[in-house]
Amino acid sequence: MSNPIKPVMRVTPEQEQAIRDAVHRHLVHATNRACAETGISGMVFVLVGVSTFLEELSEVNATAAVDYFRALADMYDDTLSKDVRSEAGARRSTAVAAIFANLDLYMAGAQGNA
Repeated sequence: MSNPIKPVMRVTPEQEQAIRDAVHRHLVHATNRACAETGISGMVFVLVGVSTFLEELSEVNATAAVDYFRALADMYDDTLSKDVRSEAGARRSTAVAAIFANLDLYMAGAQGNA
């Protein structure tokens, strides 16, 4: 596994799209491999993966992980107003910041003799 505490990158929109494209390629590849290996459908793999990601994030900060997923759901809920969906984007960013803050503490470990 790669180092989860690498510095947070501030990227341009073009770089962000390139990163999203690379992640998508890898996820499609992993989905295809897992489906071939297990016989499950791609949808089952994705649903199990989302649950697994939530569990992993919850180990770092359960409240922020749940807030992140709620915000994502609101961002993509087209029954909500544009303002509410925009506010959800801000909530998502806040949750991400909280997850990273806890990850720093989680990975740092105990220090000292107190």
